[in-house]
Amino acid sequence: MKRSFPPAFFILLLCLFSNSLSGQQRIYSQYLDHPWVDSMMSTLSMEEKTAQSLWVIAGPENGLHEIMDGAISIREHGLGGLIFTEGPNKQMQALADYCRSHSTIPLAIALEGRWSEQYPHMGSLAAIANDSLRYLAGSNLACLIRKAGVSVVLTKGMDDALAAGLTDKHIQILDPRWIQRIRISELGNCLDTQIPADSIEYRARQVLALKYWIMQQEVVAGKGIQEVMATGGHHQSAFIRDLYAHSLTVLNNQNQVIPVRELGNTRIACLAVNQQGMTGFQKMAGQYTRTENYFWLPDSENNNELIKELSTYDLVIAGVYPGQSPEATEAFISSLGQKTELILVWFGDAESLDGCLSIASNGKSPEAEGLILAYDQKPITQGLSAQLIFGGISGRGRLPVAIGDQYPVGFGITTPGGLRL
Repeated sequence: MKRSFPPAFFILLLCLFSNSLSGQQRIYSQYLDHPWVDSMMSTLSMEEKTAQSLWVIAGPENGLHEIMDGAISIREHGLGGLIFTEGPNKQMQALADYCRSHSTIPLAIALEGRWSEQYPHMGSLAAIANDSLRYLAGSNLACLIRKAGVSVVLTKGMDDALAAGLTDKHIQILDPRWIQRIRISELGNCLDTQIPADSIEYRARQVLALKYWIMQQEVVAGKGIQEVMATGGHHQSAFIRDLYAHSLTVLNNQNQVIPVRELGNTRIACLAVNQQGMTGFQKMAGQYTRTENYFWLPDSENNNELIKELSTYDLVIAGVYPGQSPEATEAFISSLGQKTELILVWFGDAESLDGCLSIASNGKSPEAEGLILAYDQKPITQGLSAQLIFGGISGRGRLPVAIGDQYPVGFGITTPGGLRL
């Protein structure tokens, strides 16, 4: 059964075409009446024009059979684009090339989601206070994803400096509502010729203008991509490390507990919350001073005994890895913070910390004297967080979003670095 759309649906889409990221749309609006666009509009069937707004989602969860069906549908129906849900790799590049080879109409390749396993995600990058560094991150990311054939990034919002770096390297940033994201199984419901003809014509011309702009950028960008990608290896690794280091955001630092200074006279316990084996965070902390390692899981039955033992230390450094039981985690950390001096690293994003806000603050008194938001739990983030605590690097990050009323956008405490290697 075909899906029918109410008139309000098309009004909404037209508004989104007109309003979402209008500054970026002007980049290719000069091609709306280009002869190539006119030629394509005169040769495409109404179904093919409808299909220009239908972009197929392709991610690691899609099996080979579904991907092959997608390639066939792209050829048979002239679908407008392909959306990858994870960053560039050889399989993704091969799939893009394969789908392009089966498309009789130029195909747009977009990325929506995590763009690289190496790079920090968008929330981490937005926490970097240095505009120039965020711009360079966008520029480098653009070259990385363009190498895999991606020309469009779909996102509802992006930091200005990061966006500038992407667009200056020929990546178009669009609101995902700008097109209709579909899975192959949904295709039959979406090719509905009952859509008003003027809406189909309008949307098809917009997408084709974008595609012509993409084709022009591919000619301009080719040499620049090779030059930037040639700066990989050690230099690229150091650059990525700097991005992570600049994103770490200190939210609490009572009595300048960060960085820890008197190592020789301070008994320190290092706790991994929601982990049962040695973590990278604990390993790095142990390289600075002698620490005793502890572990806690939500189903632990010895909470009182563990808290009692941890309270005998001068300082507890806790890495919290958000898990399945946020309420139990919050209750345990709250009890622990009342018994001993506590530095806590939240190895999750700002949204997950907002859901456990009493960890950061209980009324006027923070549960943790020191609190660091790390945004994710990658090995590099764990190691750098320990370095920040012991003064190896400084805390420089700023919140990209508010957390409750206590931590507004842009909040972050600067801490000294370079005290130890």
